[in-house]
Amino acid sequence: MEEDDDNLCTESPLSWRPEGPAVLNIGVASLEETKARMLEAVNTGRFPGYLYAFRTFESLWKTVTPARMTILRALMDQGPMTAEAVSKATGRDLDSVQADLSSLHLIGLIDHVDAGFSFPFYDIHFDFLASKGEPGDDRAKERLLSPVPAE
Repeated sequence: MEEDDDNLCTESPLSWRPEGPAVLNIGVASLEETKARMLEAVNTGRFPGYLYAFRTFESLWKTVTPARMTILRALMDQGPMTAEAVSKATGRDLDSVQADLSSLHLIGLIDHVDAGFSFPFYDIHFDFLASKGEPGDDRAKERLLSPVPAE
């Protein structure tokens, strides 16, 4: 699927899940920026937070559509749900919901569990900077690699 080519998360869906309440940061970053972020975490021993990175703004918006955000919000609010329950909670038809659940599961944003589908984060933070500069602009890189302040 094309979405696999556009995002940087290649780990198995369950290997990077939090054990308790956590925020998922969704951003735009190159592979080099993502590696630098991980290297900084290893070198400092400081956990920078959960990041799901896309290579381009276009791939982020194509993947995390408004309709799919309603699914993620429903799963955050109500916990694990079947496709039918997600359809009812979002007011969308079952076929469309099933297609979106499949896409979100395929790229590892949601999990398939005994109770249906699960999204183990309590909040989503979109982290990117759109500026006049060229791709790879240091301001955008500095913003993306900075940890999100805890609330």
